[in-house]
Amino acid sequence: MGNKIKKPAIDKIYKMMLSSASKGYFIDIARIAISKYCTDLSEDEINEHLESCKENLDAYIQNSPDVNKKFKIIHDDPLSLQIYRNDEYKILKKFKKLDGTKFEEIVGILFQRTGFKNININRNGIGNDSLCIDIEAEYLAPIFSCFLYGQAKWKKDEKTQINLNDLKMFMGGVSHAIYNQSMSKGKFCANSLVYITSTLFSKDALEFAKTMGIICIDGLMLAEMIIKYKLTKQLYDLIN
Repeated sequence: MGNKIKKPAIDKIYKMMLSSASKGYFIDIARIAISKYCTDLSEDEINEHLESCKENLDAYIQNSPDVNKKFKIIHDDPLSLQIYRNDEYKILKKFKKLDGTKFEEIVGILFQRTGFKNININRNGIGNDSLCIDIEAEYLAPIFSCFLYGQAKWKKDEKTQINLNDLKMFMGGVSHAIYNQSMSKGKFCANSLVYITSTLFSKDALEFAKTMGIICIDGLMLAEMIIKYKLTKQLYDLIN
């Protein structure tokens, strides 16, 4: 290997990577950290260090007394390029024990906990289920209110990503629902569009969502929210 990274820099790199856990892919986090603390390395040398960085980080976590030992790196998992906090990883694995119906239920409970009212879960052709809209809810505030249209897509296979076509179908259904809403109420309301999955989104799906104003919540982000809003018990009750 070309230029070696000195230990003080290695410590800073790993600490920066752990502080960014759950915020991106392992390789992206590692590249940013190495580039920040090792400005004299060429692109090829950075790539060489990336190869060993993943193997060494796990040992660093276990052997460093000043590092928070709540992290897990998955080497043989479909999501192997991500660093997980152990508690989030456990929640992520619990999603696999749900089914589509129970996944919709936990998402509905989450919306309720975050302040939404009048939550309707559409299934079996009821409501806007045929329009690829699983959940509808209202957020009522003194100054404004908005209507939420959500898709909650459960996937047992973590290798299956939500793709561009999935987002386009959802957007098409939402367009019809918003039109129907305006015709029935005689006015347009502020709308929030949310697509939640137990897995990941493809890159082109995320790009499309950004242009259309769709909020995308993947499995890891959902696990963080389950912990943040103290819904672990509700999730476990749905599984048992």
